[in-house]
Parts: sequence; C-alpha cells; structure tokens
Amino acid sequence: MRLAQVLRDDLVAIHQGHFDGTDSDALVVHLLAVAIRTGANTTPLLEASRDCLRQHPFMPNMMRLELFKRRGNATKLLQLRYSKQNDMSLSVPMDGVALIRKALQRSEPLLGDAKPAFRNRLWLYRADKRGAIAGQVIPLSQRMLICPPDQATRLVR
Repeated sequence: MRLAQVLRDDLVAIHQGHFDGTDSDALVVHLLAVAIRTGANTTPLLEASRDCLRQHPFMPNMMRLELFKRRGNATKLLQLRYSKQNDMSLSVPMDGVALIRKALQRSEPLLGDAKPAFRNRLWLYRADKRGAIAGQVIPLSQRMLICPPDQATRLVR
C-alpha cells in the first residue's frame, strides 16, 4: 500500500514538473505503476515493445497489453516454433494505458538516437552524464529497478 502511495505521489510530481529524479527514475516510476496496475512481472514489462497496446475485443474502456513471457528452462524447439505459448496478454484499464502512452511519448524524441536494436523498446531514456554509456539512448534494465538505500527509507516512513 505504501509503495503505491509513493508511486502516485511521484507520478503527480512528474506530471507537474516537480520530480527530483532523473529521466530513468521517472520511467521506473511509470513502469512500477504499470506493474502494480496490471499485475505484470517486471521482466516482460521491461522488454515491452512500442506496439504492446492492442484494442480489447470486448471491453471498449480497456485495452490489452501484449508482452513476451519467458518460460523457465525453455530449451525445446517446440516452444520456439509456437510463439503463442510464450505470449501474455493482460487487460489494462485506461489509467494504466495512460501511463504506457506517457512512456511512449517521453521516449519518442529519443528514437532517432537509439541503436537499431533498441528502437522498438518502450522504456527508453538517455543515460546521464556519468559513465561509459553517458548520453546514449538505452532501455531500462532490471538493475534500474533496485531501490537504493536512500530511497528505500522513504517507503517505510
């Protein structure tokens, strides 16, 4: 419950332009809010493509989120050939859809600078000025979802 409240507060700050974090921090907030709203695991969400939203066949006030779900120890050729077994489709209410569309909008200007392998990814950001990847457009990674200790204290207060 507390995590959802903190994410909501951060979303409000992002949309009002008062968020203190980096662009990658803002994307993490969006991703975690989508994960909470949909129940999706973070790995398939991190690997989501830019065209992951689909019309819902029966509910006009919802959309479907199509994600690729990895199966543990999937080494059989059968699983590679029949990709339907690895597809995961979740119904997403329109507030969750708005979060995904905001992430798409934030990353749209970066597509021209992204490597071809990353251009179809949803969660793109420009790396900050530090490190070997400074200035490059890259997708969020699982490592980005680990909460630093200084931010974790905010969740338990």
